Amino acid sequence: MCSGTVAQAGFGLGGWEALSPVAAAALTRMLLGATPYAAVTIAVTAIRRAEEGVVAALRVAAASPPALEHAVQVLDRVAGGWDVALERLDGHQDRGLAATLPIGVADIRH
Repeated sequence: MCSGTVAQAGFGLGGWEALSPVAAAALTRMLLGATPYAAVTIAVTAIRRAEEGVVAALRVAAASPPALEHAVQVLDRVAGGWDVALERLDGHQDRGLAATLPIGVADIRH
């Protein structure tokens, strides 16, 4: 998705709910600092529905589509080291954007 000249992509973070609080905090710090030439936003929301529990979303923005894809590759490697998978929200980028804004929307599942 492009917004003006900025390329953006949204992801669910599969496996986040299995992380301990300490591991989740460490991974958050690593993801936020992994791509110095891209902006990364992470939101973690507790859901009362028993089947979900915790929903985590990540949004990354970069100056161009190639820069975005490079950032996504780096983030995917970092997350994979913690058994967390970036699940691209293709076709549902609006949900990823809403989930990473401080407005309380966390429904990124389709």
